[in-house]
Amino acid sequence: MNFTAFVDGPFWYFSAAVFLIGVLWRLVGMLSMGSKPDFSTPRKSGTAAVIGINLTRFFPRVDFWSRIRLQVVAG
Repeated sequence: MNFTAFVDGPFWYFSAAVFLIGVLWRLVGMLSMGSKPDFSTPRKSGTAAVIGINLTRFFPRVDFWSRIRLQVVAG
């Protein structure tokens, strides 16, 4: 068995197994931790605030607009 076949065979299966065990370990850890109850009373609905923040963060600030106009338009 040459090195390439060894890497494509047993090493690949070993690394995939280590990855899956690590992912399962993290998922079990997160799910078993649970969450703390939220005792604070909500002030108002946050839907409008979320939409507003997303729109304001989507566009660059006016200070930067003259320098990055090409990047914004061209991507």
